[in-house]
Amino acid sequence: MAGLKKSEACVDCHEQAVLVKRKHRFERCEDCRRAHTILMLRVRKVSRQLLDYVGLLISYNQSDGWRAVIS
Repeated sequence: MAGLKKSEACVDCHEQAVLVKRKHRFERCEDCRRAHTILMLRVRKVSRQLLDYVGLLISYNQSDGWRAVIS
């Protein structure tokens, strides 16, 4: 853990120091913050796309096969 205090370590990887900018302290390091932001933007995009399909049949694939759900 490279001698970091628990309060200074990233909440995701616990290995890098958290990102600190002017008067603001983040919970994640730069790499984890970037990955988390990209993930949240993808979730937002998919949820906005699914608004058109409310009340319709939606099929999706999991690793063990296709599923269908009425939203």
